[in-house]
Amino acid sequence: MLAEIKYIITRKRFWGSCLVLLFCLSGYAIFDWILLSHYPINSRPSALEQTIGGIFFGGVSIILPLCVSFPIGLYQVEEEATSFTDLKLIRSSLFKYINQKIISSFICGAILICISFSTHALFWNIVATPCDTNKYPERAIMFSPDCLYYVWQPFFYSLPIYISILLGMSFCGGVWAIVSETAAILFHDRILVISIPFCLFYLWHSGLPSLLFNNPSFPHPADLFNDAITWQSILASIFVYIFIIFVCILLNIFTIKRRIIE
Repeated sequence: MLAEIKYIITRKRFWGSCLVLLFCLSGYAIFDWILLSHYPINSRPSALEQTIGGIFFGGVSIILPLCVSFPIGLYQVEEEATSFTDLKLIRSSLFKYINQKIISSFICGAILICISFSTHALFWNIVATPCDTNKYPERAIMFSPDCLYYVWQPFFYSLPIYISILLGMSFCGGVWAIVSETAAILFHDRILVISIPFCLFYLWHSGLPSLLFNNPSFPHPADLFNDAITWQSILASIFVYIFIIFVCILLNIFTIKRRIIE
């Protein structure tokens, strides 16, 4: 498993995906920063505003499944094409193989998101003024009082917010990487392993589950890192994502078992 993780994260497509996500994260913020370049630096948006701007308003959540699917899903398609999967199954049990695939996909997806967001946040905390609402209360972001960010913003330059977004986005990235790996096991097609996670995310993002289950409060796919985060939304979102992982595991088992029988 460690060898597979190392192989994926040392490929050019992994770092290319990191750069694409980093560009999407910072593209919105850089444009805003340039427009306000004639103002003194203390009068421009804070580091926190620049960090979260691309996430809340730049559509980063939509591009996230594509970025994690590209390196993980294509790796699995290539492995299927070379029959390397059959060799691995001979050397280990079915459940050990699936366990390694699920864990390695999740870790690689989480690492990709972690690298991109950490670089993005670090850059803006160097370039812009860190968010210190205790010293400059007028620079506080107007989060909803129900939002956890409202409570966390005054603490140590809003560090809890950065950590929360990092963990939430990394977890989501790991899950969508598993979805991409499962699509590769099912279809062995380069286009489908990238488009399936994106389409599923987009349908969820568009509110299809809320219509199907007649539940307006159904979790949003970005509930783990958006500006409406609450403890209730965290638990509900994690439950849905765990269910997605469970379905992916079942699909992996069914597909590989059928292949062994045939």
